[in-house]
Amino acid sequence: MVLPTATSSVLVVDDDSDALVLARETLGAGGISAVSTLSEGRLVQAFLATHPCDLILLDLALADCDGRQLLGEITSTHPELSVLVVSGTNEIATAVSCIHHGAYDYLLKPYPPHRLVDAVHRALGTKARKPAFKAPQGKPSPDPFAGIITQDPAMRELFAYVKAISVTGQSVLVTGETGTGKDLVARAVHSISGRSGGYVPVNVGGFDDTMFADALFGHCRGAFTGAIEARSGLVQRATGGTLLLDEIGDLSPSSQVQLLRLLQDGEYYPLGSDLPKHSTARVVVATSQDLRQLQEAGEFRKDLFYRLSAHHVHMPPLRERIGDIPLLLDHFLAEAAATMGRPKPDVASESRRLLAAYDFPGNVRELRSLVYDALTRTSGRTLAIEPFRRAVSERTESASAPLRFPDRLPTLREVKMQLIAEALKRSAGNQAQAASFLGITRQGLNKRLRGSDC
Repeated sequence: MVLPTATSSVLVVDDDSDALVLARETLGAGGISAVSTLSEGRLVQAFLATHPCDLILLDLALADCDGRQLLGEITSTHPELSVLVVSGTNEIATAVSCIHHGAYDYLLKPYPPHRLVDAVHRALGTKARKPAFKAPQGKPSPDPFAGIITQDPAMRELFAYVKAISVTGQSVLVTGETGTGKDLVARAVHSISGRSGGYVPVNVGGFDDTMFADALFGHCRGAFTGAIEARSGLVQRATGGTLLLDEIGDLSPSSQVQLLRLLQDGEYYPLGSDLPKHSTARVVVATSQDLRQLQEAGEFRKDLFYRLSAHHVHMPPLRERIGDIPLLLDHFLAEAAATMGRPKPDVASESRRLLAAYDFPGNVRELRSLVYDALTRTSGRTLAIEPFRRAVSERTESASAPLRFPDRLPTLREVKMQLIAEALKRSAGNQAQAASFLGITRQGLNKRLRGSDC
C-alpha cells in the first residue's frame, strides 16, 4: 500500500484566508503536515522554483490571475506535480476543461473534509505507484457512445466529461435509475481509456461475502469444501482492463472492506491464501441507489464512498430527456424490425403522444421492451398502439394516491381546471388524448373548456 507520509508536501493556493487555514487544518488532521499556502496565484511559479512540492490544491477563482491559465502553466512547466482544482462552479464543462488542462481531480466547494483528504491521499498515492496505462494513441476508434441514442445537449455535455475522466485511470461511480444505460457508460469509459485488457462486468447485488470474494478474487485449492482446484477471479481476468461492479449499493459491510482494500492498495487475497496479489484493473462501479444516503444511514462505508467517487457520472432518467423519445422510438423500431425480419411499420401520432406523456419508470430499457412488444402485435402497416395505452393506463392506476390539499380548500372549478391543464400538458395539447386521460368524452372536455360545465 502506498500512502503519503508527513514528508509529502502540499501547496494550497487560494485568495480566501479562511479557506487557507481550513485546508491546512484539514490536511494536517489527515496526516499531511507539510502544507504551504499562497494567497496570490502570480507567486506560484516563483515559489515552485525554490520550494519543490508533491501536489497543488488550486482554487480556480483567484482575484489576481486566471486560474485555468495558471493550471495550464503549472502542468506544462511541472508535469510531475498533481494538481487538484477546487471551485464553487458546479458545471461539467468547467470540470472537463480543467481535466483537459492536466488537473488530477476537480472538487466542488464546499466539500466535506473527508473528500479533500481522500482526494489528496489518492493523488499522492497514484503519483507514487505510476499509472499502469497510457492515454490512447494512434488512429481514432469507433464512437464509444454509439450505443447511447441521444440528441440531448445535457447528454452531449456528459459525454465530454466521460471522455475527460476515462484516461485518468481512477475509479468511476456511475449512478442512475434502472434502465438508464449505466453499463453503456462503463463500456465507453473502458473503450476511451485505451487499456490493453478486457472489459469484465459483474452484478454483485445478490452476492454474500463468500460469493463476492470467490467471484472477484478466486480461491486456492482446498480453500473450502469442493475447491478441488485453484480458480482465478474476475479481478485477474480484468488485468490491464476494466472491472465493472454493478449494484454496488447492495454490498455487505464485510465485502465493502474487501473492495476498499483492492481500491486503495491495489492488492487482494484469493480465498485460502495469505499471499497478496497485485491488480492493474481499473474499477468502475454502478448503482441505482443513492450511496450518499446509504452512507449517512450507516449502511455504506464513508471511506469507500469517497474512494469510489473520484469521478461521478449520473445518468438522467428518460423523463428528463423527453426530446430523445422520438429518436429512441425510431431506433428501436428499426432494430426490432430487422431482428424479426419484418418491414418497419409507420407510427401513429397517438402513439407518439402517449409516449411523450409517459414517465417511463423503466427508462430506456422499458421503451425498448414496449416497442418490441408492439411490433409483435402489429398485423398491418401501422405499429400496434395497445401496448403503449396499457403502459400509460397501468402507470396512472398504480400512481394513484390520496390527494393532499393546501390550507385553503380549492373550489371544484379550480380543481377541474388544474386537472384539464395537466391533461392537456401531458397530451401535448391533443384534446382527444387529454379527454381520455380525464375519463371523459372529447365533447365533455370541450364543454369544460368553454366554461359551460365547470
